[in-house]
Amino acid sequence: MHGSWQVVTPHMRRFQEDRPSKISFAWTTVILACLLLHVMIMRRLLIILSLVSTSWTQSLSGPLRPLGLPELTTASEAVIHGKVCSKKVARDSEGRIYTTIGIEILEVWKGDVKEPILEVVQGGGILGGQKAESPFQAHFSLGEETVIFCRFNQDGKAVTIGLTQGKFDVYSSHGMATKHARNLFHGGPPPQSPSFRSRIRMPNQVPLSLAKLKASVQGGDQ
Repeated sequence: MHGSWQVVTPHMRRFQEDRPSKISFAWTTVILACLLLHVMIMRRLLIILSLVSTSWTQSLSGPLRPLGLPELTTASEAVIHGKVCSKKVARDSEGRIYTTIGIEILEVWKGDVKEPILEVVQGGGILGGQKAESPFQAHFSLGEETVIFCRFNQDGKAVTIGLTQGKFDVYSSHGMATKHARNLFHGGPPPQSPSFRSRIRMPNQVPLSLAKLKASVQGGDQ
């Protein structure tokens, strides 16, 4: 007679019956370990990105203390939405170079401004081949749309709040109907924009629509 007999004891039978469940338990353990490792890696990545963002913001802002939208609004005597229509550089009585920026007013969000042109003054500029500037002054370009948070000096000229923080750039992203606003600490490209690559948004990269900024200034969305 060919072949051989195999004696199956009750212990061996229980082992064979339990073997699939032990294999399933082993795979479940491996999967859970991989998920835990993934969570730990993502948590560390978020911490690193947060530190990098903080360092980047501090390197740009220097000694500037970030001002929230309520702080900017409270500190402002006027908040204006307009377009840059002129720039003029001159010297004051002490020989210091300064620039006067003309803002054609489109809307007055706060304050009592009657003139059609808001004049903003700030130190620095280029005059007669001589250049003077501050790294924390706002930059203005002719024709650009902007929102200005300002107070008025003794000559009745506007001065931006928090230097560059008092000026928001207004822009439309790739033909989108909704306009957005941003300054050094607020606003960023909307997720539909090709310039928005990462799904992880830092605090200063949260999109800020022009309508939302206006509502915040006027108390509708704090």
